[in-house]
Amino acid sequence: MTNKASFQVITMNAPHTCIPFSFEQGKRHMSYDWLADTYRHAFRLQPSLRARNLESIFKEKHNYNATLWTCMRISRKALNSIIGDYRGQFRQIRDYLWEVYKQNSGGTVKVKTWKDSQEKYIFRFVYIYRVALIKGFSPAVEGYPRYMHAS
Repeated sequence: MTNKASFQVITMNAPHTCIPFSFEQGKRHMSYDWLADTYRHAFRLQPSLRARNLESIFKEKHNYNATLWTCMRISRKALNSIIGDYRGQFRQIRDYLWEVYKQNSGGTVKVKTWKDSQEKYIFRFVYIYRVALIKGFSPAVEGYPRYMHAS
């Protein structure tokens, strides 16, 4: 190979498309995370996709005998990645407002929620009153002009 041009592939950044091993009927093992990630788009288009339908899809497309319980876990995991975890969303609101309150001492931070018929809290609104607004508004209340006139 002294006079021939050649090249060597060192790194390839292509998507990984090989499928898990074992093509025997019903002997395949697949992870919940991979299946939930693969079918996230299907759940985005059809959130009411039933576990029984998933069983037949997995059997037909992936040669995977999934139990009903497995299909329910996969659908819950996919929907949670789309919609988000209910408690996690409220925790994020609380953490965010705590940071706003810490950075804005002297201001007001309020959250309004209500309980629905199933005893779940539903978010209504957030009220944030910043200290800079309080200080900027107070001279106008005391009779001072809020802006300077150009001469």
